[in-house]
Amino acid sequence: MSDFSRLTSDAAFIENIKRRIYENSAEIWPHLKREEWPLVPAIVGSRAGRNPFAADDGRSLPPSRSFTGHDAVRLYEAAAFTMWSFGLAFNGHLTILWRGLGIVDHARAAAVLSAFNKEAAAWLRVGELESDRRRMNKRAAFGSSPHVYAYVHENTQVNGFHTHQLLYVPREKAAAFEVWAEKCLTRLSGRRRAEVYAVHLSPRTKKGGFLPRRYSTDASAAADMWRWVRYVMKGLPEEWFCVSPDAPAVKLREIFAPRPFYPSAPVYARRVVGFSENIGPAAQRAAGFESKYRWREFDRLYDGSELADYRREVARAEAAAELDEAMRRMKL
Repeated sequence: MSDFSRLTSDAAFIENIKRRIYENSAEIWPHLKREEWPLVPAIVGSRAGRNPFAADDGRSLPPSRSFTGHDAVRLYEAAAFTMWSFGLAFNGHLTILWRGLGIVDHARAAAVLSAFNKEAAAWLRVGELESDRRRMNKRAAFGSSPHVYAYVHENTQVNGFHTHQLLYVPREKAAAFEVWAEKCLTRLSGRRRAEVYAVHLSPRTKKGGFLPRRYSTDASAAADMWRWVRYVMKGLPEEWFCVSPDAPAVKLREIFAPRPFYPSAPVYARRVVGFSENIGPAAQRAAGFESKYRWREFDRLYDGSELADYRREVARAEAAAELDEAMRRMKL
């Protein structure tokens, strides 16, 4: 090995050591206060090579990615479409700290998350088909519900690589879903048990655990959802703008008003933000949906009117069906 090659390899290894320290600071220095943790600023914006702590599967890491303005727009539009198309607002916030499941490789964590969401869709779908009530379990008795979700990967010194996923879970299924979700993620991660901090669902009560709130109005349901969306947008940098040929450029942070900026080291996965296909861009195009962001109605982004649009469309469809049935009977 030439001197240059050796130095290059050593530099990459040092960068990976820094990344390991950055992502596991809470466990490496549990005896220190957060403000006393040794800093590893070189990790932010760096591009480490092959992760020596990942599973040795022979594959190189995907390129690093960070939260962008495009991610913020897609996240907002997926949430808005969830209300407009399904009449649902995200009512749960799932946080996964991957080191608590024994996973440090970002791409592997993303693959586990994908498998989890596939199984979650099947779990929530129980009750969709007609079946014998005597053989139906408690979860199925509450009927089928779609799996709608959006997630954001983050990589911070406090929590290491972790995922925030917003989703909808019927209140009646919440307790069972919490138990199932931890078992499912643990199994998919190849672990016998997860660390107590690995999987967390909110909102929750002291006695009942994960329990979505009851909402008396659509406005309050939408407000809670948008509060979570703005929280997971906190990685949006200042330099992203909404640019239009016939209007002045506006900072996306001024438009979406996320929580104060919180830096994240690069994420080594195919994407930083993702969502279920039933609320993604293709589904939005097929339904003819255009968000308030596209119409530059920035002062109305979070007013929850998409839920009112959904209610009106349902009422219109029901009225049309009743009229068709009345006409059919008149012809008999």
